[in-house]
Amino acid sequence: MIAFRNVTKRYGATPALHQLTLTISSGAIFGLLGPNGAGKSTLINLLMGFIFPDDGTLERGDWLPRRIGFVPERPAFPSRCPADEYLMIAGQLVGTNAAVLRNDIAARLQQVGLHHAARWRVNQFSKGMLQRLAIAQALLSDPAFLILDEPMNGLDPAGQKEIRDLIKSLRREGKTVLFSTHRLEDIAGVCTHVGILKRGRLVRAGSLDALAPLRDQVVITIAGAPTLQAIAALHPDITLDGNTLTLNGDAIAHKAAVLRALLEMGAEIQSLSHQRTTLEEIYLEAMR
Repeated sequence: MIAFRNVTKRYGATPALHQLTLTISSGAIFGLLGPNGAGKSTLINLLMGFIFPDDGTLERGDWLPRRIGFVPERPAFPSRCPADEYLMIAGQLVGTNAAVLRNDIAARLQQVGLHHAARWRVNQFSKGMLQRLAIAQALLSDPAFLILDEPMNGLDPAGQKEIRDLIKSLRREGKTVLFSTHRLEDIAGVCTHVGILKRGRLVRAGSLDALAPLRDQVVITIAGAPTLQAIAALHPDITLDGNTLTLNGDAIAHKAAVLRALLEMGAEIQSLSHQRTTLEEIYLEAMR
């Protein structure tokens, strides 16, 4: 587990992070969301030990910086070096035995979908392949915690999907992942938890379900104006407004029974929608 406790980091007189309190639990896929300049990179640099808090405390537990896998926003590679040789050099630089590395490199390239390109020179790689190579390097020491800084930045839709699928696979291995982004679509469907930064302050944080009070309701509109009081009486969380029935809370589980009763009475269903609060709505509210 990682815990920031009232952490402040300033550059000169300007606070990049202000009294940040945040917990990242083991096994989470934590999306760090916010516009450019919100403080995402500063938070990552603190985690990596590149900089230190001016105030507050940062607890990493057993996740010391040397045991964290890290992919920077713009990873750099020697352009004429084959991918497997590059990984061998990178692994040896942190003290891993060459014999152990050979098996690990093959496994990591397979994991990130680059086994076919092991002997390709890095300058033959697409941008998406370079991102996957950087993740393979970060995984060489089999870290429990990975930090990915804007991992989908500049990728085409296919490349973005590849990285999202890879992040989801890391969670299935039991790894904890923190990745920063300013793109809402990178968060939905991947993260278990989200934190939203605005001008150095954490304005929202928690699981996707608990991030904000969710609107969860089924709205059924009936053509004409049949008598719907009997339908509304099926559950106390069903409300009736003219020719519109709204199912809230526990009443949503009775949707099939409501629809069946409507059809039996000959009602013409004009529309049916299941409405939930979107991550976009949560983000825009936080930015306001």
